[in-house]
Amino acid sequence: MKLAIPTTNQDHPTWVLVLFGLGLPLIVCAVRAVPLLLDLFVPFDTQYSYLPLARMALDDFASLWHSELMLKTAPGAYLYMALMQADMETIKAGNLAMSMGITILLFDALRRMAGWGAGALAAWLYVLSPALLFWTVYPMGEPVFIFLTGLWLWACVWATHLNQASRRLRWLAIAIGGLALACATLTRGTYLYGIPVAAFCFVFLAWRKPNEPFWRPLAFIHLIALVLVGSFVARSHVEFGKPVIAAGAGNALYYGLNPIYHGEDLPLYGAAFDEYYLLGTAKQLTLGADEKQMAAVKQMVQDTPLPQLVSLGLHKAQALLIYSTSHLRNYTERIWRIALLCFGLAGFWWMRRNPITWVIAGVFVYQWLVHIPALYTPRYSIAALDLPLTFLAALGGWSAWHQSHKKRFWLLLVLTIVAVTAGAYHQRYSAKLLPDLSSAEVTPVIEANSNEITVTALNQSPLQQQAISNDRQFTIEWKIDPLILNGEMLLHLENLTISKSCKKLWISVTRSSGEILETETSLRGLKPGKNFNWGFGHLYSQNPIISMQMKFQCKTNTAIEFSKLAIIKASSGHRYRDKSVYK
Repeated sequence: MKLAIPTTNQDHPTWVLVLFGLGLPLIVCAVRAVPLLLDLFVPFDTQYSYLPLARMALDDFASLWHSELMLKTAPGAYLYMALMQADMETIKAGNLAMSMGITILLFDALRRMAGWGAGALAAWLYVLSPALLFWTVYPMGEPVFIFLTGLWLWACVWATHLNQASRRLRWLAIAIGGLALACATLTRGTYLYGIPVAAFCFVFLAWRKPNEPFWRPLAFIHLIALVLVGSFVARSHVEFGKPVIAAGAGNALYYGLNPIYHGEDLPLYGAAFDEYYLLGTAKQLTLGADEKQMAAVKQMVQDTPLPQLVSLGLHKAQALLIYSTSHLRNYTERIWRIALLCFGLAGFWWMRRNPITWVIAGVFVYQWLVHIPALYTPRYSIAALDLPLTFLAALGGWSAWHQSHKKRFWLLLVLTIVAVTAGAYHQRYSAKLLPDLSSAEVTPVIEANSNEITVTALNQSPLQQQAISNDRQFTIEWKIDPLILNGEMLLHLENLTISKSCKKLWISVTRSSGEILETETSLRGLKPGKNFNWGFGHLYSQNPIISMQMKFQCKTNTAIEFSKLAIIKASSGHRYRDKSVYK
């Protein structure tokens, strides 16, 4: 198959097309960002990592530059916040500007590749996205990374779609693209391993196919990024003894390959991060912590049965594509992602003769694969995959519509509806994801007996006998000898059987001081006869608890029974802390 840059209609558009294709999307982008701009909440990572490092960079950059603290996280995010004077209002304003910039970049890149209509469609897909727009404004590291990724891909389009007479502009596009890719990688290091591979491939293609001039600018873009990122990594190796962009790879793999929580973010299962049991005196997100966690990862992989490891990988691959049911609260995000996948696959196929289509598809596949072993959290999937998918989906939608006969469009629409319906059906009826303790080392902490349990709106205690509810909400209270909860403890209901569908479970604990803390989880998809395990991550503290209450929201006349009520420990941190490899 011969690749070529297609000729698109670049006539001056009508003012109506500019207004509705770019002007209105920019307005929608700004309006949707308003609630985030007004929200005073500061995310945990920003409050305790990005902002302190940004202030250190402002106060004494030279000291930070020679301190291992600079490797606590990739420097792009906190250096951006330092440029914004570490002021939250200024940071949010900058994020809004970048978000609107992404709208313009998408519009211009797609109109160069496939025409003005494709550009307008890309802009609308971006500003109407239920998740991507949020993460380009939210004050964390994602806005910078997504913007720089968009700038890099736009520069690739610009550099390859210019005519031969525009040599200066081409070199400008090459410089922008190389710098943007380098900065994106120094903001989130996931492109670190892809840059040398891409640079080699483009240099090889430029050498082997001199009659295809679009390979040369792509080669230069990635060579520039390779030199810049490589210089930073080499400097880290000389200064700190490790060729890295930042610490944290061990942390990402330690949680990403943890079979107990399916490689997902532990708070999705009510649990707390447990690396401090493993690290001992080592601080989190340091090179020393990375070394310990990488050693734990190797042992964890060896201890996990192969079928469970394969199942974990397949689950992570699916979750990255269509999200995990552990965090989905409505159907919107999964429907949108599946629709993007369908239109994006069509866009890749119909525009496969354009080399940039292969670049964008390669970015998507690479980011998907490189995230499979890493910690899964929805924002990582969104930041990594949604932007290249939006590129491809706009190509697919416009290619299908921009035909003399609309059969292609209607066929794509029908297939997308089928796929979306299947995804929604799976979300609605799949089993609830719970911590998997099949290969974990479980330690009992305390077990309830019948005289410690009192119930409300049930005819009797459901411990080792069936109880019937007489209301839509019923509670089970467990009086406990004073106990200090910690992050490795889980609530354990063995062989929990509920006869009718239930919506929610509220778990609350009462401290000895009288303070009550509460968390909740959905019970949709809970299968009868399974062990129910859930973390106390949001409830633990140094103050002992004296009682725990479980409030179920179910249908009236629901039958409930479980064979054991207990609090257990199941921590990878404790399990691997005493391995000889750490001594």
